[in-house]
Amino acid sequence: VTVTGQDAAGNPATSTDTHHFTVDTQIHASITIDNVAGDNTVNAKESGHIFVKGEVGGDAKLGDDVTLDVNGHTVHAKVEMVDGHLGYDARIDKGWLNEGNNDVHVSVKSSDDAGNTITVNGHQNVVLDTHADATMTIAPIAGDNVVNGQESQHLFVDGKVGGDAKVGDEVRLDVNGHFVDANVEMINGHLGYHVPVDKD
Repeated sequence: VTVTGQDAAGNPATSTDTHHFTVDTQIHASITIDNVAGDNTVNAKESGHIFVKGEVGGDAKLGDDVTLDVNGHTVHAKVEMVDGHLGYDARIDKGWLNEGNNDVHVSVKSSDDAGNTITVNGHQNVVLDTHADATMTIAPIAGDNVVNGQESQHLFVDGKVGGDAKVGDEVRLDVNGHFVDANVEMINGHLGYHVPVDKD
């Protein structure tokens, strides 16, 4: 800043002063949500202890407020060191999740040394699946459920499976107290089983 003037006698005078300052109107922060329960699907066993974790970045710092919203339920947490990085770790109740899809929202509110503030958000779809459903059918044995002498030499029990059943699942056949174990496999384009049975 320079000021120029003169005194009463008409002598010119100039005065200069310098002051440095910084304009800082920018702030940046980020937040992520890790996959809940490892795969974003919470099964019956995992539903007893459900944690939502994630990382924060940018100008986010220790102690910043983190808010988690799940189907109208709110959890407040703080930014902390989690596994060696800045993040958060909050527990949610199984009762807050609906069976099926749930949108989990999280936000962090941060400020920098210049006084700028920011709130950033993230979300994750989390599926609660605590019920397994499976179906099984038995095809007519020997075509008509009547086994003749010739058919008895090569007797099989076949059928289809559905629902949550998948390749490799165990199948157990009980015939008059005799057990035969097999596995679900792909048969003619569908999931099923094919089990040989001894006529004796």
